[in-house]
Amino acid sequence: MTHPPKVMFVVNSLSGGGAEASAVKVFHALIDSGIDIRLVAINNTEELSSQFSSRIRALDRKWKSGPTQTLRIFFKFLSEVRSFKPTIVVAHCELPELYCAFIPWTGIRIIAVEHTSQPWRGRKVIGFLVRTALRIRKASWVTVINGNSKIWSGERNPILIANPVSKNMELGTNRIPERFAFIGRLRSEKRPQIAIRASVQNNVSIAVI
Repeated sequence: MTHPPKVMFVVNSLSGGGAEASAVKVFHALIDSGIDIRLVAINNTEELSSQFSSRIRALDRKWKSGPTQTLRIFFKFLSEVRSFKPTIVVAHCELPELYCAFIPWTGIRIIAVEHTSQPWRGRKVIGFLVRTALRIRKASWVTVINGNSKIWSGERNPILIANPVSKNMELGTNRIPERFAFIGRLRSEKRPQIAIRASVQNNVSIAVI
């Protein structure tokens, strides 16, 4: 008899950018489908919704804290894993990757979801070690970055769930809208310059939000 999966989502926090928002949305969808799921937010986060407080754990690591607190929170994370006993752990972004790579117990399937075109930016050595450990553990990979055959040197090809809009998309006969909008953080990996350049080249206004 096959037992139903027990799934643990590991995210940076409940609030943040697109990575956190998409993870929380899938988390709620899995609850609605009857999956036994828990969500662990590593960093300090907004007040938890009372509706799902029994399914959410906030470990309250301070943002940009040093290695000492990161290690201390890691042991709190291991306590959550030991208590819930998940069969599948899904790591969203770099710090969750780090924590999940060094879970001491075997038999847990790990899925790492990459939400950025520049993973482990500025910390390549740590990223290489973490992803080597995940590769040894036969982790599955999911990426939203189209066109990348491998998300890390030496890794297996990831499962691609592409963003719905790509800079290489075919416009066909669709008319270019008269107004552009860029919505997102002003960070290089979000590539706001592409939207701005497109608006200039097409002589239309752009709203940067």
